[in-house]
Amino acid sequence: MTDSPVKKPAHARNAVIVVALFCMLLMTTLFLYQGGFNRWESTSELLCCLTLLAAITFLALRCKQTEEALCRVQAQLAHVTRVTSLGELAASIAHEVNQPLAAITSSAQACRNWLTREEPDLIEVHQSLERIIASANRASEITRRVRALSHKCDPLRRDESLNDIVSEALSLVRCELAQHQISPEIELAVFDDLVSADRVQLQQVIINLIINACQAMDAVYASQRTLLIRTWVKDNEAVLEVTDQGPGIPVDVLPQLFTPFFTTKENGLGMGLSICRSIIDFHEGRIWATRANGQGSSFLFALPIRVANDPGYAAAI
Repeated sequence: MTDSPVKKPAHARNAVIVVALFCMLLMTTLFLYQGGFNRWESTSELLCCLTLLAAITFLALRCKQTEEALCRVQAQLAHVTRVTSLGELAASIAHEVNQPLAAITSSAQACRNWLTREEPDLIEVHQSLERIIASANRASEITRRVRALSHKCDPLRRDESLNDIVSEALSLVRCELAQHQISPEIELAVFDDLVSADRVQLQQVIINLIINACQAMDAVYASQRTLLIRTWVKDNEAVLEVTDQGPGIPVDVLPQLFTPFFTTKENGLGMGLSICRSIIDFHEGRIWATRANGQGSSFLFALPIRVANDPGYAAAI
């Protein structure tokens, strides 16, 4: 597995400065070699060129700083929306954690009962302890995933399996689906291709799409609430689709869905899908929405898969 920080601002600035200094040095060397210092016109032209090059370098550095500031703001905004999403999932997360804790309590009581017998059943005691360890590990894993989503850090892209990312996201929204009386249909195609992705950011996108689908289906009968989540590979892209059976999206609204501050929710801020788009753009992918055949809506995103001649691919597999 190879880690690749997406932004290296210090290296980029240094590269711009080094190239600019090299160009200035080369121009000055040629000027001296050709004896241009004997002619005022040549000297003035050199000074103009050096001044122009310095100005271009300054503007390039300022643009780079502006780009870095924009990336920082986007990362902060994405973190805020992740924390907001976790707030919406608080009940589901609490239920997910309570399940292994209840299993630990039950197994511990069983272990105590087996030990208090006249002849302790050590085999049953051993099995109870194994169940305790397994449940504790499950609770720890749930906590790790929640902390990862709430943690504020710079985006870090690695070679990841899209199916693994989807599965982790589903584990956090499983109770949310149950509370909304939604029947999920999960179809994760089997493929070994990897995507270069920030795991937490992609989970944020997936969770956001699933929560939106759950809320969209609140307006339909419980028997019709089916959520399709599937993945596949097409044209060197890994694709994820989230399809609900809600009332659907009006045709005139579709082009505006990913516009900042546009929302169809009464109390919505209109930033969720916009941030999803910025995250997918950051991953060099595509995200779009369509009206499903008949009833409902589909949200899809596609990410470029790593190919064998990509740097780091061999190390990742």
